[in-house]
Amino acid sequence: MSNQFQNPNNPSLILPLDKGRKGRVGLLHFGFKKFGFVWDLGFRIFDFRHPLRLASSEASRRLGFSLVEVILAVALFGLFATALIGLLMNSYGSNLQAAEKDKANFYAQQGLEAVWSIRRQAWNFLVNGDHGVNTNAGYWQFIGTSDLLDDRYTRVVNVNNICRNASSQIIDCSAPGAIIDLHTKKVSSKVTYSAVTGVNNEIELISYLTTWQSKDWIQTDWSGGSGQINWSNPTRYFTDDGNIDYLVNGEVKLKNLGGGCGTKIWPFDVPADYTYDPAKIEVIGGFAQLVAQSGFIVNGQSINAGFDTSLTPWIFGSWGTITPTGSWQSSGGNPGGYARIQFPTSKNRISGGYFQQSFTVTAQTINSATLNLDWIVSQYSGAADSLVLYAFVDPAAGAPALGQEVWNSGNQTATTPWTSVANINVASKITGPGTYYLKIAAYVDYPGSNRQYAVGFDNVLLTWSGTTSASYPTDRPMIDPVNFYTAAGIERWSSFTETAQKNGGEIYYQLNADDGAGWRYWNGSNWVIASVNDYNTAAVINSNLGDFPTTTAKIKFKAFLASDGSQSVRLDQIQISCAKYYSWPFDVPADYTYDPAKIEVIGGFAQLVAQSGFIVNGQSINAGFDTSLTPWIFGSWGTITPTGSWQSSGGNPGGYARIQFPTSKNRISGGYFQQSFTVTAQTINSATLNLDWIVSQYSGAADSLVLYAFVDPAAGAPALGQEVWNSGNQTATTPWTSVANINVASKITGPGTYYLKIAAYVDYPGSNRQYAVGFDNVLLTWSGTTSASYPTDRPMIDPVNFYTAAGIERWSSFTETAQKNGGEIYYQLNADDGAGWRYWNGSNWVIASVNDYNTAAVINSNLGDFPTTTAKIKFKAFLASDGSQSVRLDQVNVGWGQQTGVSGYAISGWLESSAFNTGSQSSLNLISWDEETANCAPACDIKIQIRTAPNSGGVPGIWTPWFGLAGAGTYFTSPLEQLLSADLNFNQWVQYRAELSGDGSATPALKEIKINYTP
Repeated sequence: MSNQFQNPNNPSLILPLDKGRKGRVGLLHFGFKKFGFVWDLGFRIFDFRHPLRLASSEASRRLGFSLVEVILAVALFGLFATALIGLLMNSYGSNLQAAEKDKANFYAQQGLEAVWSIRRQAWNFLVNGDHGVNTNAGYWQFIGTSDLLDDRYTRVVNVNNICRNASSQIIDCSAPGAIIDLHTKKVSSKVTYSAVTGVNNEIELISYLTTWQSKDWIQTDWSGGSGQINWSNPTRYFTDDGNIDYLVNGEVKLKNLGGGCGTKIWPFDVPADYTYDPAKIEVIGGFAQLVAQSGFIVNGQSINAGFDTSLTPWIFGSWGTITPTGSWQSSGGNPGGYARIQFPTSKNRISGGYFQQSFTVTAQTINSATLNLDWIVSQYSGAADSLVLYAFVDPAAGAPALGQEVWNSGNQTATTPWTSVANINVASKITGPGTYYLKIAAYVDYPGSNRQYAVGFDNVLLTWSGTTSASYPTDRPMIDPVNFYTAAGIERWSSFTETAQKNGGEIYYQLNADDGAGWRYWNGSNWVIASVNDYNTAAVINSNLGDFPTTTAKIKFKAFLASDGSQSVRLDQIQISCAKYYSWPFDVPADYTYDPAKIEVIGGFAQLVAQSGFIVNGQSINAGFDTSLTPWIFGSWGTITPTGSWQSSGGNPGGYARIQFPTSKNRISGGYFQQSFTVTAQTINSATLNLDWIVSQYSGAADSLVLYAFVDPAAGAPALGQEVWNSGNQTATTPWTSVANINVASKITGPGTYYLKIAAYVDYPGSNRQYAVGFDNVLLTWSGTTSASYPTDRPMIDPVNFYTAAGIERWSSFTETAQKNGGEIYYQLNADDGAGWRYWNGSNWVIASVNDYNTAAVINSNLGDFPTTTAKIKFKAFLASDGSQSVRLDQVNVGWGQQTGVSGYAISGWLESSAFNTGSQSSLNLISWDEETANCAPACDIKIQIRTAPNSGGVPGIWTPWFGLAGAGTYFTSPLEQLLSADLNFNQWVQYRAELSGDGSATPALKEIKINYTP
């Protein structure tokens, strides 16, 4: 053994050890182990022969220490060592937490950068909602709803809309007037994790993304005409159907076809053409409107100030870390009822509660607005850090913002009696017309000990007074044209439409047909002479105009503009249409060609001939329960509820339906499975039921256990005693038992819906027992005869002779009167002596094959395009039945107009743009357009479709289908900005198709179209 000691931390220090004197020298070593490291604080050599001395190479030459000095030295060393250890441990822990936070922040930033990358791929990839992100495909994409990183960091990337107000400021999307900004998205990247300290932490980064790098393809002029395949001249387009008028710079309209006995328009553009009182009505700018007079005083107030019978319409809400309750108290108010906010027992919490009600201000300028209220602190169980009552007048619903109040009580330190506050000036909170929210609230900051508080409000009344920006006459002044409109050759007035801006007011009308002597209105059954207060709305006039007299062929209207004084009522346009009609009434059989074995013309109609009844069959579904219960539905009755379930095995064979009765005693319980089935037969020839059943669990004698089958006319729990079969009382478990050919025909009384039910019922004994039963192979089949059958080969009927419309300008309408009973009637048309029967193929009237025809609605929508060269028309009607449907055609009408110089337009038309080159593979973002349809709403419409194609040597490749809002084959129908489908992305060429439709009397106008894309 060496007689020297070498310090392992300082090899140069070698100390002698005296082996000749036993126990002379020992080693004092101070250190500890933490966080996986050894922390060594050094050592000292101790002389055990002289405990008060330290041994060293010079120990023999030093004086010894006293015992007190040694103790003091050791104590000081302990203090310093402990402090050093604490510092080292805290420093290490802080470093770990900082590293965790840095990593969470990195993952949150990475989430934002992923969304930036996805945005760069395509704007329409930014789907609203929660997402996870990854690069498994070689690029960033959304996957799932979150990410788990390093098995401890959860990241959720959220994409959402932002909304703006009229000033383009970002506001909450639930705020009044909020408009979604489709060019901006709000993105948040949130990372949550549990820190080394055990505390749950969260990092959230927020970014706003826009389409700043996108471009717009805009077309505002089509006057250069058609024929341009690829975009170069911005005034041209590719093609149209011939019904488009594009000659006016900045407009696409339907073609003006001339006119006829169709429509007369009163546009209110020449004041001298009308009679009116200029002090009350002005004709200016293409419309007739009430004259604005000076503003008038309006007043308003909140509701249910006294809380005497309820809280309505006050609504309670809360905020903070503990929830109070808001309630109506029927007594204890000042006087009567009041509204109370009860704060529950708690400590070290904050809690706010409020009642709110909305009120509407109609004044443009507020002259005064005051608030009165009574308040009380009715419970105060001990000192709160603060307890304050408030009143607010806010522009939005929801929890109020402290600091924005119109009144507060100051901090309360004890209960109080009822205290009244009067004439609080709240005018500054009401900035103009709109909806506001009156709120009464209280807020508690709980102390460190459990406390409970309650406050109340009563007689809370807000009143306001203001001035409207303008007032209007309230005596319903009238305006009428100076001259009558005369429709030469008229057979029937067909429509009356108004274009107006009523703003809550109304416009009423009277009509005249005899030089002004007899103003008339519709009294509900006839057109009769009107007194001064007898008139109708435009809708009533339109519905009954077909009965207005045509003897003089003249018509004129009188319009009464009705306002309550605050409503600006404006009449932009009146249109009255007339038409000539021809009817086929099916009253003379010889006037029609048809097969009398299949169609009969009798009593003023053409109908399918009833033949003898035919056999129909049917059966229930999923008899074997092999894969599920569907469509069987479980139900129960009694005093304890069983469960019904599908068992995948154990049936006879395969799956089966089980009813499990739970452990119980002295109860009754019923369970059943049911499914509906439909019978179409008038007479039932046979109906049988087959089933298998089992008692699979029987834990002891029941008072009764019976299985049943029912066929009922209504859904729900069956009635015992009405069954078609029962098993009798069961006293033990059984194997599968089959029952065949149960006759259930008496339960099916005719056509309709019935319910097949399989059930079991238990009357429990006085001791706890448990039971289970099962059903399998439950099949009901029925056969019957219909009361009558009808031809199913769509026999046809057509008039023997053509109808010739002398002087026709345009076919205008095609209508049928029929009783189809679930069947249908189809048509073909002919204009050339029968040689060419035609149908509408979706874009043109083309020659029809034997199975090509249209419904009356399709014929009517497109009849304006049917040729008029011969002025002849005839139809062929096909009566379609499935054999059980009696189809009857009572009358067919065709309408047409003559040339009279009155404007008329094509019913529909379409235009396809040139192919626009975006310059690279691009993502399509948004579409919008500017349209004018007010002059013929709601009949006029514009709808748009978009398609794209890849580049193929400088020209478009294969085009996608036409896309609309809901995908391929649909349309965009709103001119407001809408998001384009991602299926159109990453092609280079884009094209749009515009379809215009009207009613023949006016036309919509396309002013501009804009497609936003990112190259």
